[in-house]
Amino acid sequence: CQSEREKSPGKVMSNKGGWQSNDFDGEEIESYVKDQLNEVAQNWGIRGVLTPSNCWYSVNTSQNYNLQHDHPGSILSGVLYLKCPENTGPIVFLNPVSSLINSYIEPYVDYDITHELASAFTICPKEGSLIIFPSWLGHRVDSADYEGERISLSFNTKVESFSFRNYD
Repeated sequence: CQSEREKSPGKVMSNKGGWQSNDFDGEEIESYVKDQLNEVAQNWGIRGVLTPSNCWYSVNTSQNYNLQHDHPGSILSGVLYLKCPENTGPIVFLNPVSSLINSYIEPYVDYDITHELASAFTICPKEGSLIIFPSWLGHRVDSADYEGERISLSFNTKVESFSFRNYD
C-alpha cells in the first residue's frame, strides 16, 4: 500500500479526504480472501465460485470519510482492515427499505444500531476485520476523531465458474 501511495496520487471516488489507490487485479489477495468469500457466497445461495476482480487501497486519517455508494457490476464486495486505530470511523450499511422502517417500525422497536430491523447497520471495524457484503447494498464510512491512519483493502468480485441449478 505504501509503495503504491508513493508512486501514485490515487483517485477520488466516494472518498472525501484521504487517499485511494488506482484499481489493481485481485491476484495479490485472492488466496487470503477466496475461502471466506466463497463460504459467504455459498451460505447466501450464490451458485458459483467467486474471485476478486478489482481491488484498491484506502488510507484515511481523522475526519476523512466516504460518501454513500454501492458497487455496481459486482456480486459481493468486501473490505479488509489492514491498520485500524481505536475509535476509527464506522462503516454504515443502509437498509434498502429504510423509509418503510422509519415510517412504520422504528417508533415501536427497542433496538440498537446493530439490530436487523434498524434503518442502518453500523460496524466499528478492528484491525484484521474482513467484511463481505452484497455489492448492491448502499454504505458509507463516517468520520471520527482518532490518531494515526486507517488502511484498508477493498475489493469487488466476479464469477470464476458457475454451476447451473438442477431442476430434476
